[in-house]
Amino acid sequence: MTNNIHVTSLKNTMQVNVSSDMSNYYSKIAKDWAVSNDIVNNEDYSSKYYANKTKITADDALYSIEIEKENVINEFNNTKLEVITNIQEEGNKQISLAATQAQIATDKANEAVLTLENKANTDFSNVSIPYITSKYRNGNSWYRIWSDGWLEQGGTTSAGYNSPVTVSFIKQYDEVPLTVNMIASNASADGNPNQSRIATIVSRNSDKFIYTVSTPSAQSTVPIIWSASGYIIGGENEL
Repeated sequence: MTNNIHVTSLKNTMQVNVSSDMSNYYSKIAKDWAVSNDIVNNEDYSSKYYANKTKITADDALYSIEIEKENVINEFNNTKLEVITNIQEEGNKQISLAATQAQIATDKANEAVLTLENKANTDFSNVSIPYITSKYRNGNSWYRIWSDGWLEQGGTTSAGYNSPVTVSFIKQYDEVPLTVNMIASNASADGNPNQSRIATIVSRNSDKFIYTVSTPSAQSTVPIIWSASGYIIGGENEL
């Protein structure tokens, strides 16, 4: 009996004839070997022997796999435990460091509070508020002296057009006064709003100052109000 097997490709079809007798022959050999129990020269060549040997090899392989799996799990657990331990130790260090820094900040804050309390409790009974110890006025000239040696004074004067004028202080200062101010008594020359007066200090020292006044056109005289302030010679000892 002949079986026809058709193998089809994309282009053509091939017909392969296989002998049924040969196929049956090899099939019978395989079946006989599978159930045989042949021993030749004390060597077992049966299928059961090889099946059993294969099973033993497979069991050994499974055992090795289980051992390796257990080793991997143990190694993983040890690594995980080490990581957790390191994290806990680092966390404890950070907590300790934060607690130390918080304590330092608390100590500094307490020191600041104590310092402020000490300053707040300072006796200010010896601190005096300046007061006027002497004053003078004669017409438009005046001065007043404070208990801490501060001297204020002022008066009026006049100047010709671009003519330097020297004004002597009523009381002399210890050094050049801190401020010297001048104000023109009228905003314009001879009532003409287009002619503004300009006063300029030329020089100053502890006992006098020199100034000039200019306008767009020549004027006879220009009234000036002046004032100055600074410390008097010797401070309170001069009073």
